[in-house]
This record gives sequence, structure tokens and C-alpha cells, in this order.
Amino acid sequence: MKVYFAPLESITVYTLRNCFEKHFSGVDRYYIPFLSPMGEGRLINKCERDILPENNDIGKEIVPQIISNDVESTLSLINRLASLGYKEVNLNFGCPSGTVTAKEKGSGILRNLERLDNYLKGVTEGSPIPVSVKTRIGWWDPGEFDAILEIFNKYPLKELIIHPRTAKEMYSGPLHLDVLDGLDKKTNIPVVINGEIKTKEDIEYLEKRFPFINAVMIGRGFLETPDMLMGEDEDTRREAIKAYVHELSETYILERGWKNGSFGVKEIWSYIHKRFDLSDKDKKALFKEKDLNSFRMLEDKILSLPFKKVQNTFR
Repeated sequence: MKVYFAPLESITVYTLRNCFEKHFSGVDRYYIPFLSPMGEGRLINKCERDILPENNDIGKEIVPQIISNDVESTLSLINRLASLGYKEVNLNFGCPSGTVTAKEKGSGILRNLERLDNYLKGVTEGSPIPVSVKTRIGWWDPGEFDAILEIFNKYPLKELIIHPRTAKEMYSGPLHLDVLDGLDKKTNIPVVINGEIKTKEDIEYLEKRFPFINAVMIGRGFLETPDMLMGEDEDTRREAIKAYVHELSETYILERGWKNGSFGVKEIWSYIHKRFDLSDKDKKALFKEKDLNSFRMLEDKILSLPFKKVQNTFR
């Protein structure tokens, strides 16, 4: 079973991807998040840094993800990415953020199936490299997925990555796994499942229930439990997490200074603190602390706390 690291906007940038790959094992492919083409293959500065080949030389597959609904600007960016050596691009039809969907981008395009169809037709016909898709199963209702799948089946997509919730469900509520039952009879596109994967047991459950799937994609699960795919030895897990957090923190601070870097550091801690059995007092102190030395002391204290047991999502 292949394992992919999902793209999360502004979080899974090359700094985190490179650091994660250095300290943990088991990920087969990483995705560059949320590239929004500005025409002529241009991107905003932070995304420009994220696609540079020298920032992605980690010995694993790296796939850029594009969020757009315009064929011309998408193809312009794909051609540039191909010239940089990328072998595949992924189209985002999954983001449920209101600022994105209001423009009929991300999962917002699922409200307009004619536009989805035309966009996919133009991109797949003009792309010099393979195209995959990451999608929700509908806008309002899971029953919309059959019509969406009919459109996907018309095109030579490399993979279909499915988050089995509707756009309106955002990231809450149960996954509609029943929508995926028998999917191998409805499509020839290789399928990847994304959403709420927290443990190795969750991966095993999905592999057993859906033996046809090509891979699983994990995002928040890796941010909260980066040691998910490691062995049972707790000391080895703890040392890997410590090294990962320390290196990532130091990198952000070196790049941006403590004042600006602290936002990135604390964003990482907003996920990984869930790995440890810390008190509400220490949690509040960590996110309020403004002094670098005091923050580092709190960081080291938390990294030495007992692990919190991670509950399986699927039983």
C-alpha cells in the first residue's frame, strides 16, 4: 500500500516536507499545496520557492497541486512545471474553504459540472504530463458523486484521490465510506482514499475494506502523529519527534526571525501537541509565550511528556 502526504495550504511547504522525510519513513509521495496560477506560469513568491527543484531534492516523488478553473493559466503553469522536471500535476477539486469555493475553485467547481467537464477536457488534452485529481464527493449531498464520477471517467486521469465528504461538511462528521463500496466496478481510474487516517490500523482497515485502492493520502494525521508509521519502540519514536520539531523550529526561526517564525512554529505545535499528554495550563502557556528562550523550555518539557494514545478512526 502506497502512502501519500497530503497538501495543506501554507503548512506542508518544502521546509516541512524535507524535514519530515529526514526524520521519518514510510511516505512514498509528497504533494506541493495550492499552486494558484497567475498567468504565464507565474506564482506568488512563497509558491515560487516551493516548486524550485533544489528545494525538493529528497529522493521521493513530488507532485504539485494546482487550484484553478481556468484552462489557459493552468496549462501555462503545467508547462512550466514540466520544464522543471515534474512528472505529474494534481488538480484540486477538494478544498471547501469559502474564499476558494466562492470563485468556483476547489470543491466549488463541483456545483457547476459543465464547467468541471470543460476544464478537465481542456487541461487533459493540453497537458504534456499526466494529470490526477483530488476531489470531494459532492457539494451538498453524497448522491452527487455518481454524476461527478461520470465526468472523471471521460478523461485519462492518472489517479482519483477522494475525500469522502461533501464540500459543505468541511472536515467534520463521518466519512461516507459507503460511496466507495464497489467503486472498482464504476471506474478504471486508480483510486486513493484521503480523510481521518490516524493510525496504521486505519490504513489496514481501508486496505482490507477496499482492496482495489492504489494508496492512502494522509495530512493532519501526519502533522499530529508524525511517527505513525514507525515501529513500536517509544524511545526511538520520541527521539525522532524531538529531532523533527527542533529542526523545523530552528529552520523557521533562522528563515524568518523569532517574531515571524513563531507563527509557523506554533502552527506546527497546534497539531503535534495532541501527541502528548499535556495539561491545559502548559498548552495555553505554549501558545501565549512570546520569549524565545522560555518557549524553547516549554517545548522541551512537552516533548518529554508521555505519549497520548491515538484512537483509530475506523473500527
